[in-house]
Amino acid sequence: MTDTGPSLRSSERVDDKPKRRQYSPEYKLRILQEIDSSREERGSIGRIIRREGLYAAQVALWRRDLEEQIGRGVEARKRGPKPDPTKEVRHEKDRLERQLAKAKEENRRNRSVIPSGIT
Repeated sequence: MTDTGPSLRSSERVDDKPKRRQYSPEYKLRILQEIDSSREERGSIGRIIRREGLYAAQVALWRRDLEEQIGRGVEARKRGPKPDPTKEVRHEKDRLERQLAKAKEENRRNRSVIPSGIT
């Protein structure tokens, strides 16, 4: 029997559509810190990027995102229930309904005071 080439086992099959790699924030931060610490050595950044199988543009995007996040600061998370965006509208509606009821009652009283013959 002739061997026509390497055969792939079921665990070694290549998918038709490769999966997109996803990196955790911890991994990104570790790589950025490693790059920052080795900037003095010539060629060290390229060596790290090649070792990790990354692109320079990808790492630059990570750095920009990190700097944006640092610029915004850490947003404090408020505890408790989330604010209701319709609360102010409901309060205004209730206030206007009370005002309308008061005006209707005042109008009713004024009509009873004024004789119906005067127009």
